[in-house]
Amino acid sequence: MHIPRAAFGPERRTLCERKQSVSQACDILDINLADEGQKRILWADRDMPVLARIRERFAEERPLEGVRIGACMHVTTETANLMRTLVASGAEVTLCASNPLSTQDDTAASLVRDFGVDVFAIEGEDMDTYERHIAEVVATNPQIIMDDGADLDTALHTKFPEKLEGVIGGTEETTTGVVRLMAMAKDGALRYPVFNINDANTKHCFDNHYGTGQSTLDGIVRATNRLLCGRTMVVSGYGYCGSGLALRAKGMGMDVIVCEVDPLKALEAHMEGYRVMKAEDAARFADVWVTVTGDCNVIDEPAFKNMKDGAIICNSGHFDSEINMKWLGGGAEAFGGGVHAARRAHHHRARRGAPCEPRLRRGTSGLGYGHELRQPGARRRVPLQARLRT
Repeated sequence: MHIPRAAFGPERRTLCERKQSVSQACDILDINLADEGQKRILWADRDMPVLARIRERFAEERPLEGVRIGACMHVTTETANLMRTLVASGAEVTLCASNPLSTQDDTAASLVRDFGVDVFAIEGEDMDTYERHIAEVVATNPQIIMDDGADLDTALHTKFPEKLEGVIGGTEETTTGVVRLMAMAKDGALRYPVFNINDANTKHCFDNHYGTGQSTLDGIVRATNRLLCGRTMVVSGYGYCGSGLALRAKGMGMDVIVCEVDPLKALEAHMEGYRVMKAEDAARFADVWVTVTGDCNVIDEPAFKNMKDGAIICNSGHFDSEINMKWLGGGAEAFGGGVHAARRAHHHRARRGAPCEPRLRRGTSGLGYGHELRQPGARRRVPLQARLRT
């Protein structure tokens, strides 16, 4: 459902009016999914009491009255409650997806219909659509940028430099985005200040260490329907995310091997009771391999050649650069087709990779094109009403 921005005037209609007809610009899958999306947004809100109190206060004070905010983030129920808070504060909010695979279409529909947010996001959108959606956000002349991965910041600086003058500042909430922005700042290319949300202590503790560990395992289980206990997991990277994932995997009864290039972190992993190996050595034992480094080609040719038959590989970092899918060649194409087929056949299920054997004599299964698994993989299976009853 694509409603062009030019079709509407500048006025913003009331919540009641929005329930009767979509009055703002958007590009979403289906507005009729809004009822389910609203239930899920309000369900998530029950577990976000601090944000709820801020929203209640901001609704009275209206500190962002008339401020235009452009956001490029995961379009999930948690993000939806953040967007609700910004709208309550008086801001005019436009949201696009920071990852095409993580968008929850019912959440997007409810944000448009019920909460007055202009949303440009469709689950599984192609790269052309993804870039067009970013351009739609830029077209609103945002004054504040909220980014997750720095794609919106990068687009503003490279494709739309004429829009930079009106930007007051921004926020960035993931490691990959912070690295990109720090490189821009070092080169003198960053044109406005950006708050590094990623390095907040609460982000490291609750999101990275505890959240990533649980959601990654959840995504693996939902995507593969495999029993984890008794299997061997290799974790590449032992930072906040990797250490949390290793802890959760160990708690599920898995044998955990850590691959880490930082000697101090590698020693820490050893002292925590994990085996520490080079990637090509760990590959011989891996039943499941997860990368959480933010680096490039962490799983590469030497490791692929040593993998056992049926090994599962996936990434929990922001971009799809951690697994060398290009090396897999034609098999990566076959694998990608399998993912698409699974998604269309099971719309609400996690993407699962078809086994691919391009340059390997053994089969290897990849999940989600090598993109971040934990957001698209960790999807609900039980209808909300059933969960409420239980």
